[in-house]
Amino acid sequence: VSLRNQLLFATAQAELNQKATRTLSLLAGILKQIPNDVIVEGHTDDVPVVAGPYRTNWELSVARASSVIDLLTREGISPTRLIASGYGPYHPLSQASGPEARARNRRVEVVILRTPRGSSDGE
Repeated sequence: VSLRNQLLFATAQAELNQKATRTLSLLAGILKQIPNDVIVEGHTDDVPVVAGPYRTNWELSVARASSVIDLLTREGISPTRLIASGYGPYHPLSQASGPEARARNRRVEVVILRTPRGSSDGE
């Protein structure tokens, strides 16, 4: 599940907005129904951070992933199932440098792992 940052955060911030809270609460309801672990990946564009508490886009991306995980745990998802990961600007969806491309690159991806914890996968 890929969520654009406009839905979740203000520019250069990691605090979830109200619309994000509603959307992520719905997602948590779905995640409660499956046993699989989940990776929450934060991504930014390549414009350097110039103000605020984060020195780099990498720090910002990790903080955003952590904010999503915090909300998911408050919604009842076990923290033992959740992994936070920040990629900064280093895994863009688009290599272009225009505003639309940068907006696509600013996102949080929620990745549901294929194999539930404790299941046999043949290894």
